[in-house]
Amino acid sequence: MEIRILNSEFIFRMTRVRIALATVFFAGLIAMVCRFVFGLSAVTNLNDQYPWGLWISLDVIGGVALGAGAFATAAIVYIFGQDQFHSLARPAVLTGFLGYLMVIFSLLLDLGQPWDIWHPVVMWQPHSAMFEVAWCVMLYTIVLFLELLPSISEKFGWQMPTRLVKSMYIPLVIAGIILSTLHQSSLGTLLLILPDKLHALWYTPLLPLMFFVSSIILGLAVVVFEAILVGRSMKIDEIPMLSRFTKGIPAVVLAYVILKLADLINRGELSQVFTNSMESGLFITEMLVIIIPAYLLLFKSIRSNEAGLLTTSIALIIGILFNRLNASSLGLAHYFNKVYVPSLTEILITLGLISLEVLIYIFVIENFPVVEEHSNGTDINNHSSLV
Repeated sequence: MEIRILNSEFIFRMTRVRIALATVFFAGLIAMVCRFVFGLSAVTNLNDQYPWGLWISLDVIGGVALGAGAFATAAIVYIFGQDQFHSLARPAVLTGFLGYLMVIFSLLLDLGQPWDIWHPVVMWQPHSAMFEVAWCVMLYTIVLFLELLPSISEKFGWQMPTRLVKSMYIPLVIAGIILSTLHQSSLGTLLLILPDKLHALWYTPLLPLMFFVSSIILGLAVVVFEAILVGRSMKIDEIPMLSRFTKGIPAVVLAYVILKLADLINRGELSQVFTNSMESGLFITEMLVIIIPAYLLLFKSIRSNEAGLLTTSIALIIGILFNRLNASSLGLAHYFNKVYVPSLTEILITLGLISLEVLIYIFVIENFPVVEEHSNGTDINNHSSLV
C-alpha cells in the first residue's frame, strides 16, 4: 500500500514492518500524553534516588552518541580527505539530525517543567557541564540541519540554499566536529558529580575522554548498519566500500580498551572486574560485546560479507549503548541497594520515539536525494522498500 502526499510529490509505502513501527509510535504517543497530563511521578519509576532513568540513559546520553556518526564520517571525508566514503556522509548527517531531535524531545519529556527548556539560552551558567551540553546540542542540531539542507533544496530545485551551504560547507563541518567533540565528552563530565555513587568500574576522571572515544565507535557502527540497509533497499553494492570503511574500527576499539584497562590499573580498581558481583558481570559483558565484533572485523572475510558487517555493527551498537546504561543507571545500584527498572510508560515512550525516528528516516531516504544514486537519476520507485 502506498500513501501519496502533496499531489503525489512524496510517496510512502506501507509495509508490515512500517505498520508495526507506526503502531508502536502511536502507543508511545498515548504514553507521552499521559506523561504530560499526569506528571512524571504517576507514569515513571523515577525518584530522588534515580532522577535520571531510561530517557536520559538511552534517549539522551545514548541518543547523542548514536548521532556521532555524522561528525565522525564528516571528519573522515572532508578533513582527512577520504572521498571514497563520500556517499556515506549525507545518510550519516540525516541520522545525526534525527537523533538529536529525539534527544531534544526526550529532554522535554524528562524535565519536570518542560516549558523552561529555553532557559539555558538566556540564563548562562558557563561553569556547568549541563549548560555546555545544552548549547552544543542546540548549535550542532542547527549545523546538522544546514548540512542536510542541500538534500531538501535539491528536491525542490532551489538553487540559492544549495549554493549558500556548499560555499561554507567545510566551516560547517569543522564547527560540527568541534561541537561534537565538546558535548560527546561533556556527557561523561556530567557523571563526574557521582564519585561516591557510581561504581568504580565506570567512575573515573577520564569519563569525558571515555565517552568521546566510545561515541566514535558507536557512530561508525551506526553508519555501517544504515548503509547496509539502504544499500540493500536501493540495490547498491556497498559492501566493498564498507569493507574499507570498517578497517579503522578495530583500532578505535583497541584504543578504548587500552584506555579502560590502563585507567583501572592506575586507580587500583582492576580487581573489581573479578569480584563475581552484578557490576563485574555487567562490565565483562559490556566489554566482550565490544571487543568480539571488533576482533572479527580484523578478518577480511567478515568485512567483505554483508551478514558479518551487519552482525558486528549491531553488536557494537548494543555494546556502547549498554555502556551508557551501565554508567548512568545500573552502575548506581550498589550505592542505593536497588536496581532502577523503567515503567511500561517509559519503555513505550522510548520505543515510540525510536519508531518515529526510523519512519522519518525511511521517508526522507526514499523521497529526497540523500543517497547519491538518487541525484544520479535513479528512480526510487524501482527500489524495494527499506523495511
